[in-house]
Amino acid sequence: MAKGEWTKSDWKNWGRRVWRPAAKEVGLKADTRPRDLRGSFASLMILEGSNVVEGAEQQGCSPVVFLRNYAGVFAEYDAANRKPAADAINEARRDLMCPESVLAPDEVSAEAQKPLYKAKPSSGLEPETPSLPSARG
Repeated sequence: MAKGEWTKSDWKNWGRRVWRPAAKEVGLKADTRPRDLRGSFASLMILEGSNVVEGAEQQGCSPVVFLRNYAGVFAEYDAANRKPAADAINEARRDLMCPESVLAPDEVSAEAQKPLYKAKPSSGLEPETPSLPSARG
């Protein structure tokens, strides 16, 4: 195993101690996996105007893989309709347009409907993924 790679035990531990409590707190179904959110993240980056190289960098994959997976999303969005991801997220929350496959069955709380943040660029990479170096060294 390469230095910094997570074992199956590491992933299970992280899922139990970090992912599940966080997912529950924001109202996701118990069976939602972190990878279920990757497509949404990629779509929001493309909507903002990120190119293939920037998207691949954020997703922790090669530009070829990113384009293969998200070429349809690039084709779907017109450059004239770009908008900050924060605006798209806030609109979806306001309109309760979250996919049913991700929402918990009970009603979304008033707290969860508040804007996540004001339109401001993110600082960088999503939390550790298996394809990115681990801070654990």
